[in-house]
Amino acid sequence: MNISDRYTYEGPRTPAPAEWEATLELDRSIFFGDAEDRSEAIAKWPMFLHPETRMNSFAMFYQGQPVSVTGRLCRDMVIRGQALRMGFIGGVCTHPDHRGKGLAGTVLYASLQRFVDDDVDFAYISGARPLYYRTGANHIGGFPVFFLTSDAGKSVDTKKLNIRKATRADAKILHSLNEGEKTRLVRDMLDYELVLKYGYCSGGQCIFYIVESGSTPVAYVAVRGVDRKEGGWSQRVIEFAGDREAILSAMAAIAVESGPDGHLVIELKAGNDLADRLSDMEIDSMTGRIGGTVKVVNFTRTMEKLRPYFASQLGSAFAKSLEFTAGSGRYIISGEGGILEIDGETNMLWTLLGTPPDSQIENVRATGLMKKALEVCLPLPLPSLNLNTI
Repeated sequence: MNISDRYTYEGPRTPAPAEWEATLELDRSIFFGDAEDRSEAIAKWPMFLHPETRMNSFAMFYQGQPVSVTGRLCRDMVIRGQALRMGFIGGVCTHPDHRGKGLAGTVLYASLQRFVDDDVDFAYISGARPLYYRTGANHIGGFPVFFLTSDAGKSVDTKKLNIRKATRADAKILHSLNEGEKTRLVRDMLDYELVLKYGYCSGGQCIFYIVESGSTPVAYVAVRGVDRKEGGWSQRVIEFAGDREAILSAMAAIAVESGPDGHLVIELKAGNDLADRLSDMEIDSMTGRIGGTVKVVNFTRTMEKLRPYFASQLGSAFAKSLEFTAGSGRYIISGEGGILEIDGETNMLWTLLGTPPDSQIENVRATGLMKKALEVCLPLPLPSLNLNTI
């Protein structure tokens, strides 16, 4: 951005309520240029319609009009009993007439700085581009992905349960079941209401199935996207909550309905208790990664929050002795029982959240109990992010 631009552009700042329609129109013109109906296009990413997204977004303005914008949303989350915070960034774009001036970088870095101020631990950015990588964000993965076919689904008993599609009236049920999960995003009711209203999340069709034992809801399974082909179709499980046997039964029933050549894609994050059951069924699997990119916002602060988790796994004396330091691309956890040294932000990200397939983590050195910490405490399993992506 040159000197004259500094006086031409205003921002970054949060769009005022009267400016939000123009901000959404900018996003539509960039990402949904062929869509005639703006509301229909934006509704495929319903979190953009959440009031909190407008109140947390940043834009650059030129002559009173938004010309570069990024959406931002925050949610508390629980990972293995520990309270953390996840930030979401999406819709990063700049009007074609104003590109090449660093505006997208300005609003993106402003969003990341606000995450620092708001005690956010991890930032999920929808998409992958050099701008995101330069912030230190990258892909994560390493979890198993199973392919449940119609034939394999027939081996699971589904007769004792009732499985139905959720309606807007079921938002409270979904919210309550999610609250029982040990690893979850802490959502408000409106999150579910928006997804149920529009039938989309993170750009794809989204369907919730509620599983009932008698008349009591005991679980739900959410699937996204329908890839239809002759002989069947494929869908992807993006989230589930509740009784695990009921969830497995629901997945089997959905797989059977997909047709003889269809299948259900099931992503299971680290430590998920359904992985063993699906492995026992001897179905095809692969190693997966999440879409989009993730950044650790503040390493030392997040590690401090996780001290009780380390204590639960390795003992309170060891956890109490831990010190967390970061600087010049080096990240260190040291204590009386050992030391963990990581060189490079990407290696640190993968140590904490998992290495994607076809990637290799490097420059990680551990001694003593920190070797065990790597085995039993890390990587951390993230909850499903799809519903809240923007």
